[in-house]
Amino acid sequence: MTNKIVKTPVQVATQLARQYLMFYNKKEDTDNLFNLFSYAEHGQILNKVHLAPFEIPVLILTTCDDNYIVNTTTRFIRISPSSYESVYYSDFKGHFRIMLLQTFKKDVKLAGWFGEAALEKINGELIYWDIPIGIAGGGFQNITRRCSIIGRRISIIP
Repeated sequence: MTNKIVKTPVQVATQLARQYLMFYNKKEDTDNLFNLFSYAEHGQILNKVHLAPFEIPVLILTTCDDNYIVNTTTRFIRISPSSYESVYYSDFKGHFRIMLLQTFKKDVKLAGWFGEAALEKINGELIYWDIPIGIAGGGFQNITRRCSIIGRRISIIP
């Protein structure tokens, strides 16, 4: 068994945000960084889910009206108006695939199109979530790869 790297929640949050921004070669982003959303939006979103002590929301992907995927320092959370579902990074094996839900020309990724993302857990279970594809998807596939590394190699301490 390999030793895990020990990091604080703030260090993991900083790492996730930095990796997201590096993917797009940006210094800042007003669409997907959770801390740049208004406090009113924070409350509306986070009142639907319980966060553990020291768990920090880092990235948010708006999938459609009142539906979000939030990346925290420990898990993915898909939030709908009436429920939420989580996949912890420690249980997450990898991003399996994105299947297009609407037919369009190959390699054309326009805003407004959705794909079904399959998240594979270590136990082999596949979780399917609808996400926007292309730029509107906020680099979801790239970020999921990073989160699987967090789950395998990083131990988070308060």
